[in-house]
Amino acid sequence: MEFVQDHLLSWIVFLPLGAGLVAIALNVLLSSLGLAGIPRRLCGLLGLVASTLSFALCVQLVVQFDATSIDHQFVEHARWLPELGVNYFVGVDGINLLLLLLTTFLVPVVILATWNEVHDGNLGYVFAILSFETCVLGGFASLNLVQFYAFWELASLPLFFLVGIWGAERGERSATRFALSAGLGSLLLWIAILLLASLQFEQFGRLDFDLVSLEPGGVALLDTTVPLMDPAGPGQSAFNWRTQVWLFAVFALAFAIRIPLVPFHRGLAHLQLAAPTAAAALVLGVTVKLGIYGFIRYAIPLAPAGALEFTPGLIVLALVGVVGGALVAMSQDDLRKCLTLIALSQLALMTLGVFTFNAQGLSGSVLQMLGHGLSAVALVLLVGMLRERRHTGLISESGGLATRMPVFVACFGLWVMSMLGVPLSSGFVGEFLILLGTFRVHPAAAAAALLGILLVFAFMLRLIGRVLFGNEARSENRSLVDLGLREKVVMGILILPVLGIGVYPEPLLRRIEPSVLNWLRTVDERSAGTSERRQGQRSTEGPREAMRLAGGRP
Repeated sequence: MEFVQDHLLSWIVFLPLGAGLVAIALNVLLSSLGLAGIPRRLCGLLGLVASTLSFALCVQLVVQFDATSIDHQFVEHARWLPELGVNYFVGVDGINLLLLLLTTFLVPVVILATWNEVHDGNLGYVFAILSFETCVLGGFASLNLVQFYAFWELASLPLFFLVGIWGAERGERSATRFALSAGLGSLLLWIAILLLASLQFEQFGRLDFDLVSLEPGGVALLDTTVPLMDPAGPGQSAFNWRTQVWLFAVFALAFAIRIPLVPFHRGLAHLQLAAPTAAAALVLGVTVKLGIYGFIRYAIPLAPAGALEFTPGLIVLALVGVVGGALVAMSQDDLRKCLTLIALSQLALMTLGVFTFNAQGLSGSVLQMLGHGLSAVALVLLVGMLRERRHTGLISESGGLATRMPVFVACFGLWVMSMLGVPLSSGFVGEFLILLGTFRVHPAAAAAALLGILLVFAFMLRLIGRVLFGNEARSENRSLVDLGLREKVVMGILILPVLGIGVYPEPLLRRIEPSVLNWLRTVDERSAGTSERRQGQRSTEGPREAMRLAGGRP
């Protein structure tokens, strides 16, 4: 037990994958002995138990987490490839703590909710889900950039097989498009890593991709100076003297593809149509958060002054996503695609909160990632339950469900309200903080974001009317069966944290705030140390003042 406690974070990350590998080995052994292998239902039970144990350990981590500390906690560091600066380095602060909790909570819930899919998919299906969980958890826990890249890249493989093998008719095509898109993002991230490696080797004569150093006088990424406005000498190009701008641009493209922001959103919409329910839920609930997390953990702290130069453009893209997602969703007839576009609109709102560069906006984005994950997964699961009964997800094929499926209707309405951020739901607090933080620096942007939220609200109310209370135009709808016991349990499990966060978010905000303030201070210090003004003066006022000097609103 002491060994588990000493390596608690590693157990949380690798327990799902370890259980999957043990099951694969046992299945091979049984097959070699001429036996039938692991029964299908036992495969699903294995995935449920392994992911639940990981969640239980994560709850223990949350309980032991010191909410007053600004340092990374539960840190584990081991030399892996020391000559290349690649180490196993994991740790937790208030920013990634909630993302780890969200991931470990959602995976067992998704397995239980899609039990019939798991049963049909057998061991390979379960192993893909468990390996996906480990890769995402590893990405959120990583404090070494190359290690983060490895988990980031590997997380795409289980999704590729889940969609390609167990997806709909065009699953293979959608999986290929997703793999190409993910590959482009990975290539861009690798270019950013190589650029940082060249700068670090030039300055220190060695490499170390750890974000922070655990040794006094050690070398880390945050110790590396990324040039911004150094005058270009004879024969030097603009690329050489604006390295920080180019570095952030590459980071931003990589993470924008993973979120995805406009105009990279089409691939995710097609993937959602073809993906099995479990994969669709995990993508919207978990995977897309890696992009926003990448901005917070790596892109902005490593290139803060470069981030400020791109902030106006990224705010515009985020607003286009917030408003455009609602407008495009109105023209769709597939229920899952509609919800995907609405979810992307909310993701754009979280991105907007990050680039406010203040405590309210960033804290709201982190908290909203948790609320959004719960709401998006619940809605995707409900649509999957309806498709399992009706064998179609078209809005035009639905209608009149209120009289046939009252429990389904109640759950659907509750989750729509949570997605919209009504008071006393998990989405309200995060959304309010994002709008408040945005209003402090860009009142016009806050007004545009509020317009997008109102459009989403109007559309979702109209959607509820069409799907739940419309005329029973289809005779097939009259024989629909309401949610069963297992499905009710799943919805009950999901509803508890949503209401809990909405009623009393203070324990979570108390854990987020110190890390957010430390993040802002880090960005301030690196902005002051690298951002040289065109007048030859250095900024010492932090991101908000730097934004004002660059032409933004104070």
